[in-house]
Amino acid sequence: MTETARKVWTYLVEHGLTEAGAAGMMGNIQAESGIIPNRVEILCLKRLRENGKNYTDETYTAAVDSGKISRAEFLNPLPGKKYGYALCQWTDPSRKAGLYDLCKSKGVSIGDADTQLEFLLTELKTSYAGVYKTLTTTTDILTASNAVLTKFESPSDCGAAVRQTRYNYSKTIYDEFKGIVSPAKYNAQTAYTEKQAIQKVIDIATMEIGYLEKASLSNLDSKTANAGSANYTKYWRDVYPEFQGQPWCACFVSWCYMKTFGLDVAKKMLKHWPYTYCPTLASMTTSHNPRVGSIIIFYRNGVYAHTGIVIEVSGNTIITIEGNTSGASGIIANGGGVCRKAYDVSTLSPNTKYFHPDYTLAGAVKDPVKETAPNEDVTSEKRATSYADKYDKDIAGTYTVTASELNIRNGAGKKFGILGVIPKGTKVANYGYYSKVGKVKWLYIQVVYKNVKYTGFCSGTYLKKDNS
Repeated sequence: MTETARKVWTYLVEHGLTEAGAAGMMGNIQAESGIIPNRVEILCLKRLRENGKNYTDETYTAAVDSGKISRAEFLNPLPGKKYGYALCQWTDPSRKAGLYDLCKSKGVSIGDADTQLEFLLTELKTSYAGVYKTLTTTTDILTASNAVLTKFESPSDCGAAVRQTRYNYSKTIYDEFKGIVSPAKYNAQTAYTEKQAIQKVIDIATMEIGYLEKASLSNLDSKTANAGSANYTKYWRDVYPEFQGQPWCACFVSWCYMKTFGLDVAKKMLKHWPYTYCPTLASMTTSHNPRVGSIIIFYRNGVYAHTGIVIEVSGNTIITIEGNTSGASGIIANGGGVCRKAYDVSTLSPNTKYFHPDYTLAGAVKDPVKETAPNEDVTSEKRATSYADKYDKDIAGTYTVTASELNIRNGAGKKFGILGVIPKGTKVANYGYYSKVGKVKWLYIQVVYKNVKYTGFCSGTYLKKDNS
C-alpha cells in the first residue's frame, strides 16, 4: 500500500474508528479513487476532453487551486453534469462545495489528503451519524464495508458483486495495517515496549517524507504546494512559530516527537524545548554509537550543523529520516525537504553524536534482556540491548581473549545479562566504541563463535590488543 494509504489508516483509527471500521471505509475509498487524493473521475476527464479541455489529475487539481477552474465549474464540470473528485469521489455539488470551501479556508490544495480526511470525518459525524456509529463500534469488516457502500457512497449498483469487491479490498487493507496503533491510542496504553515506542516515532517521520518547505505562509499543510526556499513549514508553525523562516532540520525532529507523544512528553524526552539548535542537543550526549531511535547530530566543518532520526542500523550503514535536506548523497543541510537518507558510518566524522531519548518517559517499558546460556549452540545473531557511550579511534582493532572464559554481555558491567561465553584465544573486533565502569573499559565488540555472531560488551581486563 502507498504512504497515503498508511496516512488514511492512521488518521481514521486515531479519530475513533475501529480497525474493522477503518478497513471498511478504506476498501470503499480504494474502489472509488485508488486512495489517490487528487483523482478526477475518469468519465469527467473524458467528457471535458470531448469539449476541448484536456486535463490530467494533476493539471485539473492545479487549475482548481489557481482559480482557472472556478468554484461553480468544480461543482459542475459541465452544465448539468456531476462528477466525482478526491479520495471518496465526492460527486454531489453540495458535498463538493463543503470540501472546496474547507480547502480554500485553510489555504491548501483541493487535493490535500489531510484536509480531505478532516472533511470526511466531519461528514461522518454530522450527516452520516449512523455510518459513523457503525465504523466506531463494529469489529466485522463486511458490516463496515457494506455500511459505507450503501449509506455513504451509495452508487447506483450496490449488488452482490460490488459488495464482494469492496469487502475484498477492505480485507486486504485490514490484513496489511492491523496492529498499527495510532499515536493517540498508543499514548493511552500502559504496557508497550520501548521498541514499539521507537517505531511510532519512525511511523510519524516516515509519513512526512516528501514534504517541501514553502515560499510563504500559504499551504503549510500541503506536502508539495507552494514549494519554495524560504524555510516556511508547518513544523515551525506547530513547534515555535517565532522562528518561522529559519532552517528547520532540528525543528522537524521536535515536531515528530511532539506529534507522537504530545508536548509534555516530548519536552522530557528531548531534555529541553524546543530542540531547534544542533549544538544544544549535542552537548547533552557523549554517545558516538548509532542505534535505532536515536537522534543523529552531524558534525562537519567544525560544528554540529544538521540532524535527523535514525530508523535503521545495519552493519556500517545507517538509514535516517531528516528534515530540511535533499535526496542527494552526503550530508545536505538546508536542502528544503523531508527525505530518507543512507550513510556509511565510516565516512562520517568521528565526532558525530547520537542522542537516544528515554522512551520510557512515554510510558514504555524497556525491552526485556534475554540471557543466553554459556556456549549455547544456535545459529541466530545475538546483539546487545545496551550501547557504548564513548568513542576513541585508538582503541579500534583486533583483540585476543586472555581469560580461560570470557562473558559477552548485553551491556557494560556485570549486572547485564550474558549473551554468550567465548574461550581463551578467541579473536574479537572493536571499532573504537566502549563504555567505562569504574576504572575498567568495557569494549563493544563483534565476534563469530560456534556459528553465532555476537555484538556485545566484554571487560577490557581480559582482552589484549593484537599488534598486527
